[in-house]
Amino acid sequence: MTVNVEWDNEEKSALRLTYLHYWNWRDHSLALDVVNNLLATARYPIDLIIDLYHSLALPESAAWDVMRYSAALHPNWSGRTIVISPDDATARAILDAMPCRISPDEMGALLPEAVPEIA
Repeated sequence: MTVNVEWDNEEKSALRLTYLHYWNWRDHSLALDVVNNLLATARYPIDLIIDLYHSLALPESAAWDVMRYSAALHPNWSGRTIVISPDDATARAILDAMPCRISPDEMGALLPEAVPEIA
């Protein structure tokens, strides 16, 4: 499978979707079935990490399909998503297409100026 799904941490507070090489929307759809099954087992909101670092290209109509698929995510998705990409344009296109389930108060906590500098 060219899209791998796994828990990102022992606390099971985030799921990581890793996209490898060339993938298509069928691969993505199968991975989201796994994501939704895992989200359904949680008793609390789960964040998503979309790792496109090793993806060689986005399939056509990426923005439309991201909107369509993310709207079908289980309600236990927190709405918080991190996109890892070799370029900012790809990350921004994915994030811009996703529906926002984060309140303005939560968004403030995620802004870069709210993150302390690492010494």
